[in-house]
Amino acid sequence: MDNKISFWNFISNTNIEIPIIQRDYAQGRLGKEYLRQNFLIDLKKALDKNLPNGEQYLKLDFVYGAVDKAKMQPLDGQQRLTTLWLLHWYVALRANKLEEACQMLKNFTYETRISSREFFHKLCIPTNFETFKTASDTGIAEFITSRTWFPAAWKQDPTIQALLRMLSGTKLNDKYGEDITDGIEELFQDTTPEKFEEYWKILTSEDAPIVFYQLSLDHFGLSDDLYIKMNARGKQLTMFENFKADLVGYIRKQAQDNEEWKSLLDIKTGIPISLDTTWMELFWKNRSGNNRVDEIYFEFLNRFFLNYHIEDIKDEDDKYYSYLTGRKTKEHNRSVRYKSLDNYKWNNEIDKVLFDDLKVILDNLSISNVEQAALSRPWSSEFQFIPQYKIDNVGKNVCADTETQWLVVDSITQQQRVVFYAICKFFKEGAANTDLEKKDLKNWMRFVWNMASVRNPDGGLAIDSVSSMKSVISVLSEFDAHNIYKELKYYDKTAPNNAFGRQLIEEIEKAKIILADDDSLALYKGSCRKQDGSNYTTWQETIEEAEQFAFFDGGIRFLIRNNADEWTVGFFDEKWINVQKFFDKNGVKDTEEYKYKSKALVLKAVLYQAKDYQSLIEGDKFVLDNTAETWRNRILLRSQWATAVHQILMNNLNITVREGDFEIYKDLYSTNLLNFVANQERRYRIRNIHYKWAIYPPRLEGFIPDQNDFHRNKLLNECETAGKINIYTEQKIPNCNMLKGWGIYFNYLFGDKTYYFIYWYDNKVYAMEEKWSSFKTRNASTPNASREYYCKDVGINPCVTDFCNLLEDIIKMQE
Repeated sequence: MDNKISFWNFISNTNIEIPIIQRDYAQGRLGKEYLRQNFLIDLKKALDKNLPNGEQYLKLDFVYGAVDKAKMQPLDGQQRLTTLWLLHWYVALRANKLEEACQMLKNFTYETRISSREFFHKLCIPTNFETFKTASDTGIAEFITSRTWFPAAWKQDPTIQALLRMLSGTKLNDKYGEDITDGIEELFQDTTPEKFEEYWKILTSEDAPIVFYQLSLDHFGLSDDLYIKMNARGKQLTMFENFKADLVGYIRKQAQDNEEWKSLLDIKTGIPISLDTTWMELFWKNRSGNNRVDEIYFEFLNRFFLNYHIEDIKDEDDKYYSYLTGRKTKEHNRSVRYKSLDNYKWNNEIDKVLFDDLKVILDNLSISNVEQAALSRPWSSEFQFIPQYKIDNVGKNVCADTETQWLVVDSITQQQRVVFYAICKFFKEGAANTDLEKKDLKNWMRFVWNMASVRNPDGGLAIDSVSSMKSVISVLSEFDAHNIYKELKYYDKTAPNNAFGRQLIEEIEKAKIILADDDSLALYKGSCRKQDGSNYTTWQETIEEAEQFAFFDGGIRFLIRNNADEWTVGFFDEKWINVQKFFDKNGVKDTEEYKYKSKALVLKAVLYQAKDYQSLIEGDKFVLDNTAETWRNRILLRSQWATAVHQILMNNLNITVREGDFEIYKDLYSTNLLNFVANQERRYRIRNIHYKWAIYPPRLEGFIPDQNDFHRNKLLNECETAGKINIYTEQKIPNCNMLKGWGIYFNYLFGDKTYYFIYWYDNKVYAMEEKWSSFKTRNASTPNASREYYCKDVGINPCVTDFCNLLEDIIKMQE
């Protein structure tokens, strides 16, 4: 680099102002003793021309900031510049050169506090130090704090405290009992006046051995207020800044031995400058209420490191995965707590390719100016590629740690990590700067979200583990993100045999519809219109609107398959028209003309059209309701229902009870039972309970329809209609003769007394205590005896009279 400069040459031509928004001087803090010691020893080695490996210069990296009219506000380098200022000031004081030195040193000031600014001003008045003795009688910090021009209140200024500590040291010992040399005065305690004069000449010479590299932000053509944005991270040294420093330090260390790494440190385009400039703009858009970005910046990099190794991770217990997802820090809202760069190493190192990828991805994202909407879908609008701060119900940032004031960042799901991977893949392969590239991004994100939105039959996302994340990522990794439609159209591999593979096959078939024979966008010539009434131009528009309709979330293969479950676009128009009639975002809907939901018209029709009932409902997989969850995941997208779905979407909702139908389905078609259960909050299923087909929700009583020789519901309703019994009200269903429960409670008036009974699922009637409190037993008073009940078998097809006679027989058994 050809722009290295010494501190003296720099300050001779430039005023340096530490702005008010910057943090306090940190190198002089308590807890930084070893940092100070190492840095000061390096400075003295440079003055003594005793640098390792025969080096001529001690290079302190680069200092950059905004320069305006010969005044610089450093963005990076505040700490080093302050320490160099103190070194020059102290050497000038001890060399009796303070008067001439202060002509230049007064060009440096702190604007963080008035007290800090005034302190630097007082240090640059030579007469304030005329009585300072060069002997060791009085230390420099003690001398300064005892002066009348030093107000006692200044001792509370953290910058002044740190400056005094850097000058005098802390007088602490290390673990071996040796004094830690962490102050400039301690460093030069054995130096003679003559040697100080020599050091002064060295520091102010044209060939001074301590140098840094100056870089003005003007090279980047950045906005005037970018400095404020980049310095809005607060005054406390955050976990992110420690992480960033260690990260850059790791790159510098690798670059010492490997020429390939040096490109990452380019003074204008490398990672250190990019972290604080061009990339910072990406995070500034999502800053907190008090202009902080450290937490979201840190979280993004954590996500990026995990993303780089996501295909290497075995499972959720992998320590790399656990750390970078915050699973070990539940007490801090699962925020990652930075302690060491070792947590970010894979096999004890960080790949250079990881840094290469990070640079390419964020550089391409920066020049693309992509809006968040381009990276999400209507059903996934909460996802943010650049993390966001968590806001409470009154609009304030949520604090994870009151001690450090670290703010909480919105979490990311495993589904969203897959999308994060896909976005990184796109920008690794290119930018989205041109109109064509933006279309490529739109097409890619459509495909990605369709794949990532696959759900299990129970409605949960299929991406629910590390293995499922890897399964989808393995699919996405095969494609060119900037040419996805052609990639899909000509895909010639076997799709995985899982839910993601089935969605991939759908995407392939849609790509064949979207692209014409010459691979241009195929024109749509059908009769359908957009929901706003305008015409569709291409098949891409048509399919994309269908994917975003209602609860479909990208899965629409039921629109492009026939009753034999074969791919075809021949029925698309009629089906697309009908799904808009039948469904909305909540599931099946009612219209003014047809009660598709409340009368379960669509649900009855799809059951009627199905053939192999028992296999369709096997394992409680089929749910009798109108919800979006059931229709998307259990019916519309399942190949077992393809024939039935095709029929209803062709508007074939007619039902005729068939003689050969399973009895339970006759009850569903011909009664209002399905109308009732389909609109309940509890999710009813067709289940086999005690060897009888029944309609039951989880953990509640359901319905056992009449079947075979068991006609309980019909008999009880006839008896109540004849005025012979009263059925327990809560077991009745409005406008339906079906009754709920394994046992049906009713009472019977005999003589002047009311008797209570239960008609059990075993076709027996049992006598019960008053108000059905318990079963009556014959031998209740006999200890340890097997219980015997007052009961009788109803038999086959009894009439009302027979049933009443049976009840009276049970009553007489009790007398």
